[in-house]
Amino acid sequence: MPSEVAPPCFPATRAFQLPLMGVILETLAEAILSLALGIGANTAIFSLIDSVIPSRDNRAVWRDVVQHRPSMAGFLPARRASRLEPMNALREE
Repeated sequence: MPSEVAPPCFPATRAFQLPLMGVILETLAEAILSLALGIGANTAIFSLIDSVIPSRDNRAVWRDVVQHRPSMAGFLPARRASRLEPMNALREE
């Protein structure tokens, strides 16, 4: 039984690894920055809501707003798409 391992189909040379590593690190930095900004914005918004609306149901109201946001974000593009003629849209592409 041979002890050799089959060579990879795509050899990872140094010339290939360095640009790829740069892309990975850049993407990781963007993800960490986005997460930090999101947490900070969330904290600021909840602090603002808690100071403006003096009730115990702040979290429930905010939860309802956040839950309906995706449906509202999809409403306008869907409404616009429903008004387009399919053949005209295909011709413009």
